Amino acid sequence: MSFVSNALAIAGFIILTFIIMWGVVHIASLSNFSVWSWLRSAPKVEITAPKNATSSEPITISWKITPTSAGSAAQAGSYSFLYKCEKGFEFTTQGRGGAVSRVPCGASINVASSTAAVLVPVLSGMNSVSVPISIFFTPSATGTRAEGSATIVIAPKAQAQPAVMLPVQKPATQTPAKPVVKKSAPTYSYKAKRPAANLVAHAASGPADLRVVIIAIGVIDPSSGALINRAPTSPYDIVGVEFDIANIGGTKTNTWYFQALLPIPAPSTYTSVEQIPLAPGEHIVNTLRFSQAIRGGTFTVIVDPIGQVVESIKTNNQAAIVMY
Repeated sequence: MSFVSNALAIAGFIILTFIIMWGVVHIASLSNFSVWSWLRSAPKVEITAPKNATSSEPITISWKITPTSAGSAAQAGSYSFLYKCEKGFEFTTQGRGGAVSRVPCGASINVASSTAAVLVPVLSGMNSVSVPISIFFTPSATGTRAEGSATIVIAPKAQAQPAVMLPVQKPATQTPAKPVVKKSAPTYSYKAKRPAANLVAHAASGPADLRVVIIAIGVIDPSSGALINRAPTSPYDIVGVEFDIANIGGTKTNTWYFQALLPIPAPSTYTSVEQIPLAPGEHIVNTLRFSQAIRGGTFTVIVDPIGQVVESIKTNNQAAIVMY
């Protein structure tokens, strides 16, 4: 009897197990469920995002859904983006034309089939915050819903360091130098005396004869205006050349003029105004002043350059001197 009881118990257990297995298979066929699909790994979303970011500096977040099985393609569907609300923090995006849009927190934002986004984290506080983000995948037809998550630590933007105010040191007392008036271009001026009272030796008769002699050269003293016999030490020193023009002939001249070739960076010719007639023996001392004289250049003065005065000789109508 004991043997029969045990045999019946074993047979009943086998029948019960068969009934349970038949029920599971039947339920699976009704719900389109298979043991293989239950055993294999569920799909998920992999997110690539920086672990740390700085406020106001753009970051790139990308994502993808893993294959549902080894060697199979990823499912087709759409993605949604979500990030947790944190006090004093938000994500923004820049659209066409540079327009900035706020990305609302705590709400799932559908991004269709996009698999990347450029976001700008904006942190108003001075403390870092950890912002969890999530990406959800919804299959377009049959398939499995999936999701993924990541956390980004947002740090505040570095503040500019305030300028360090250094103590102002009082400069040592110095005697102020006399200001030098600089001129951008060479200048010149002319000064002539009236015919001197003392006559020079001249011919008793015959035509007029104009003669020029250079008397002195030097620098004009800015205070007194006197001609100092020294070389210029600056291109802005005013150089003076003094020369005497006399009529050493026996006849009075008509009106006349003279020219001077100035040794300056851009060579220039000075032409005097019309001069008064000179009687036999009369002479005039002239001073021509100019700046930016070239050392080693030649100053030349020519009297009656076009020959409007009838003279007995013309070889003494020109004089020259080298500038130091």
